[in-house]
Amino acid sequence: MIVNAHMSEVKREETEAESVMLWKDGPDVEALLRLLRGRGFNQPESIATLMKITGMDLGMAQSAVLESQTWVDQHERNIRIRDELAQALLELSQEDNANFKLLLEPDPALRSP
Repeated sequence: MIVNAHMSEVKREETEAESVMLWKDGPDVEALLRLLRGRGFNQPESIATLMKITGMDLGMAQSAVLESQTWVDQHERNIRIRDELAQALLELSQEDNANFKLLLEPDPALRSP
């Protein structure tokens, strides 16, 4: 997990314990994300904590965070970073470098039955 250098391990553990209690009181992803962000968790930390507490897989937790109202102010930034990363990978894949390989797994949702 990416660790926020500004947050102590004790504060992190306290927040995770509070998050578990909040989740048990009534599963509300948005309320959980508001708590995490309010306590200083960044997006990767929120994704990891969401996975830990709710049992969501990585894709579900990423979608929950990236599409949440809690993080809506970061939406354009996230899109820009994703697009820049995709462009950089495309450019690297077009270079004549035997040490760089870009392997993409097919999306299982797009497979025909």
